[in-house]
Amino acid sequence: MKLEDLENRFAFHPANTEEKRNEHTSVRKNCLELAKFINEKVPEGCEKALAITHLEEVMMWSNAGIARNNTEDDESILGQVKTHQFKADVKTNGESCICGEGWNAAIHT
Repeated sequence: MKLEDLENRFAFHPANTEEKRNEHTSVRKNCLELAKFINEKVPEGCEKALAITHLEEVMMWSNAGIARNNTEDDESILGQVKTHQFKADVKTNGESCICGEGWNAAIHT
């Protein structure tokens, strides 16, 4: 790994534009909606706790990806998906939960 990659990983990346702040907010909001669904539908237990914990990881890594992307001419992560807005509708099918369009998560009970 290059030194500049390591330095970028461990550097502070402030959300210094309104667009970046909105992207971070959008990630948190959508993860919270899925967390609420999981909390409502999945029975208490280690599986539910792990699902929520991993969703926190999803939120943190997604926000890290937004924060670390400092190139001005690249589209932001959410800018690339604006045409495929995340849908909070969730369909259950046996032991799996399929969330939105193209976003899949398996929850084994």
